[in-house]
Amino acid sequence: MTRILLISAGTNFEVCDWIERHAKNLTHQTAYVVPLHLATIAGLTPKEGFEVQIWDELVQGPAEVNLDAGYDLVGITGYSDHLSRALKVGRKFHEAGIPVVFGGAGITAKPDAAEGIADAVFLGEAEPTWPEFLKDFEAGTVKPVYQTDLKVNLAQSPPPDWDSIAPLMAAGYKSGAVETSRGCPFDCEFCDVWIKFGRKMRTKPVARVMEEIAAFERLGMKRVMFATDNFIGAPKYAKQVLRAVIDLNAGFEHPVSFTTELTLTLARDPELMELIARANFSTVFIGLESTNLDSLIETRKRQNVRGDMVEECRRVSSYGMSVVGSMIVGFDNDTPAIFDQQFTFLQEALIPIPRLNVLKALDGTDLVDRMRREGRLIDTRRTYTEEEIDDRVVRSNVMFKGMTRVEAHAGYLGLMERVWDWANFSDRIIGFIDNVSNMPERRTDPRLVAVVDALQANMHAFPHADEAIIGKILSHAKAKVPALAWNVAAMTMLQCYQAAQLPQARKTIERQIRVEERLEASGGYVMAPEAPRSTVPPVLETT
Repeated sequence: MTRILLISAGTNFEVCDWIERHAKNLTHQTAYVVPLHLATIAGLTPKEGFEVQIWDELVQGPAEVNLDAGYDLVGITGYSDHLSRALKVGRKFHEAGIPVVFGGAGITAKPDAAEGIADAVFLGEAEPTWPEFLKDFEAGTVKPVYQTDLKVNLAQSPPPDWDSIAPLMAAGYKSGAVETSRGCPFDCEFCDVWIKFGRKMRTKPVARVMEEIAAFERLGMKRVMFATDNFIGAPKYAKQVLRAVIDLNAGFEHPVSFTTELTLTLARDPELMELIARANFSTVFIGLESTNLDSLIETRKRQNVRGDMVEECRRVSSYGMSVVGSMIVGFDNDTPAIFDQQFTFLQEALIPIPRLNVLKALDGTDLVDRMRREGRLIDTRRTYTEEEIDDRVVRSNVMFKGMTRVEAHAGYLGLMERVWDWANFSDRIIGFIDNVSNMPERRTDPRLVAVVDALQANMHAFPHADEAIIGKILSHAKAKVPALAWNVAAMTMLQCYQAAQLPQARKTIERQIRVEERLEASGGYVMAPEAPRSTVPPVLETT
């Protein structure tokens, strides 16, 4: 029997930040979403002759506790932000004499990073290569690289295997995850999704999606995320899924709540908004990125330039779905004025919980190639100390065009402080509540309704929680949209996290500003050499 440990690496920040030290004392799930990537690999592994254990660092803690657990093989995965931590974990198991393999988006974009640690790396999608590797592993003929150019037909991908962490599901995770599709029809410059997965949407059979949702419902999960980079990239398919979800939810004792990632094109399809609302979606993640039209055009975010983004965000949220808007500062057309513009936009668009980012050129994207060609890609390993990198002092690897790096990070800090100010959050979320006007009638889960008071009690344990504002928000939600009170409470809890972590975030960013001031004064930035992308599998458009 070959014993395999599959590890989902956290980031160095996630393993040791404020949440790790304080928030786990509160009564709530530790991680947001289940590790679907590892469950997919587990599903690809034959039951006969193999025993698989999934290890998610966000829920189960540092994976190094398994060094002496008798595993024959360790597989590690993560996105680019997780790669530093993944390599540290892999090195520990490698030094212990245990074979280590790497896969996932992070290593696919930068496969050379695992040199000297990995016995093998997996580039691209794993369905064709993992079974091949297992045969080679058993035969002692492992190859250093397993790579495929094929784009997998999701109908042929086996269901995820959750057996090894099923007991942790309800208590450890806020949300299950079901993959519905891969790919994205858009080609944003900073994004690698369309490069890795193709611009032609590949969809999973609707019946399979329903089976996987039902499996989570049986495990006691109240929420499920549709794991896709653009759920509505194939609109006709999305509508078929939503109609099936409505019927499926009607048969459950308690309806499951959903969330997903999609594009602002949702706001231009009334039928789709109605279906998503009826299917019991509570939030939708949308890459808004910028209020600067020139920046949107620059980064090829064409889907966001057709309408008024404020009006379109309000239209979506009028159906009772909060918009989690991703924002980026630092595009070539951005000046220091962008920070005021983005703050004003977030307040007017009624986006309670945005994602705030400084532009970063990720490996495997067109942006990183352009920054290299233009001599603007910072070699972070040669410019910053290892401590600065591990402490997340370095948030971007780009030399900005419209502002200095000191201006960019000082502006970013100011934007964070204003966005996570309690009075400003209150304006956004009460505006969201008052904007709900098109939400169809739908069943509510009494288990979620029942947690509102418990969540409110927990909020008071957070440093810097404003009890008066919390009480006002939740009372307003219960009076105006009682069916959404639990979602409003969940968003208010997220605001508690942000407010509690803001002092530490401020210290970290202020430290970065001092580092950038030193580098700007000394001319200490080291640029990465120009190199063509050669390690990411080419896009092969197949069904």
